[in-house]
Amino acid sequence: MKEPLTVYVLWHPDFENGETLANQLYAELTKDVHQPLKHQLGIPVYFRCEAFDNHMPKTIDLDGAERVSIIVFIDNHFKLDQNYKDYLSGIIREIDGTSQVIYPVAISEHVFDITDGLKEINFIRYYEFEEGLQWEALRFKITHEIARLLFNRTRVAQAKKDNRKAPVKVFLSHAKDRKKTDGGESVAKQLRNFMQNEVGLDTFFDVLDIPAGSYFTEEIEQSIQESTFVAIHSDRYSTREWCRKEVTLAKEYQRPFIVINTFKKGEERSFPYLNNTPNYHWDLISVDEIEVYMYNFVYQIIREALRHKYNQTYLYYLSEVNDWENILAIFPNAPELYTLLYMDKNPTYEPSGNIIVYPDPPLGTEELRVLQKFNADWDFLTPNQFIPL
Repeated sequence: MKEPLTVYVLWHPDFENGETLANQLYAELTKDVHQPLKHQLGIPVYFRCEAFDNHMPKTIDLDGAERVSIIVFIDNHFKLDQNYKDYLSGIIREIDGTSQVIYPVAISEHVFDITDGLKEINFIRYYEFEEGLQWEALRFKITHEIARLLFNRTRVAQAKKDNRKAPVKVFLSHAKDRKKTDGGESVAKQLRNFMQNEVGLDTFFDVLDIPAGSYFTEEIEQSIQESTFVAIHSDRYSTREWCRKEVTLAKEYQRPFIVINTFKKGEERSFPYLNNTPNYHWDLISVDEIEVYMYNFVYQIIREALRHKYNQTYLYYLSEVNDWENILAIFPNAPELYTLLYMDKNPTYEPSGNIIVYPDPPLGTEELRVLQKFNADWDFLTPNQFIPL
């Protein structure tokens, strides 16, 4: 059995910004060494830059994982070096284009004719990104593409051509508050417009996306099952029955879930099931920074979708190759009491087991004590803690 995903980053050694961009991607996809307590993605990322043999970088192992993503920064140095062009041409001939995919990044507008093999491949046009937005836009686009690859879904261009849904769907849960420009509905609309018009994400936005004649509850539940769930947590959010229902459905189906906090005054009673998720504060002060702001938020949404899916597949992979026994379920997030109630909706659920595996870092003793009150016979372990019991 192979690992679910590996990422390679290739650039020419004379590309001045190549190592910086590669290290930034490593920090986002694998581990940020400056934030050791951050919930890391942990995706293996390998660099290919320095000449290794015959003036070419070390070979890329295309068979080493179920899916292989190859990010290539192509600048004028790369274009003028025949060895690097031959190296890239060799990779293009070997990849299948489905589970092994190249993502060429055009650093300048003069590199598109670098090799015939790239003529049918769409470039990420780094040089077109606005100054001050280059890293934010690149980070989002690469993370989005890797998420598509891992989800093994149709890419957006093909989805539109075939009249099918875009591969990464976002459910925007919000309270109606039309009188306030900074309320939950206003923020949800701003996010929806940016995601659909600027970055090509598919969104679900309550009544606007429910066909006439459809059953309201069924459409919402189905959409939540397919989506990354985003709760726009405004002052009135917890008072709305449908918002609370949507939150509980997202938790029951263990969907990727983030909270965007838009509080102005606060709330008398918070809804308890909005916890155990990434939580970000919406505090847009100037319209001049709106684009950077939006890119950062949609990146966090896509990152959570990728983190959730990768954890799910990677922990399952570990359980298989290590012959872990007595597994009750594998959780892509830290478990909580509410998700334990709906264990039967977990795709890895095995009623005969007693061990719940979840991603590092481990929960604290205070949380584990509460979880074990639910069932004293269950053990909650991360991969680094796992010893067959």
